[in-house]
Amino acid sequence: MKSFLAESYSLAVIDTLVIGVFLQINGLVTLSVTLIWACSLIAVPVAVLMIIASLLYEKSSGKQKENIEEMLRKSVRKRCWLVKAYGWVKVLATLGLLAWAGWVVTAIVYCLAVLIIMLANSILRDEAIKQDIA
Repeated sequence: MKSFLAESYSLAVIDTLVIGVFLQINGLVTLSVTLIWACSLIAVPVAVLMIIASLLYEKSSGKQKENIEEMLRKSVRKRCWLVKAYGWVKVLATLGLLAWAGWVVTAIVYCLAVLIIMLANSILRDEAIKQDIA
């Protein structure tokens, strides 16, 4: 259910950005930019918390350790190349549309947020392999 909601949110943001850019409706572009800023500002603390949780795996116990282990297991899971390509297309489309609409600073912040999340996932993957969870 979470992935469905996240995917719906992502596609809604891209759709409103596409419609706003091509039909020159500034209100829709502004709405999309606001939603992208919200996600970008939330992504950084979430990534930091993910990294901290993965580093505290050895010291945790009980239910907390199970939750962290589940998070680490999800980070190691291999995804189909089509899913990866689809994700990259969404990111590049969003960046391109933001730049085309003139929101270059927002595009840079969004790109940095995506890179920070990718770095956090890489650290989680390394920690899962180190802890032999994979």
